Amino acid sequence: MGDGSFFPRTITIAPGDSVLWTWSVNDDHSVTSGTTPDPSEDPRAFDSGIQNSGNFGHRFTQLGAYTYSCREHWDMGMTGTVTVQP
Repeated sequence: MGDGSFFPRTITIAPGDSVLWTWSVNDDHSVTSGTTPDPSEDPRAFDSGIQNSGNFGHRFTQLGAYTYSCREHWDMGMTGTVTVQP
């Protein structure tokens, strides 16, 4: 991730696969499941916390589409989707 976007923005994986997000710029971002910064409105399946470098990984075991966003930039469209299918 970097410059206010996730790349690629969407990805399709198989059950049991993991996704590793890497911070490519020194800027505060998160990888947070859901589409709002408020966990009471959108419960979290995963959340990297705010970071400005490093990596964050999550293993997806259930089929479905998982939308995620950056808690700092969700209102600017910094979102993505992981689709898990057989």
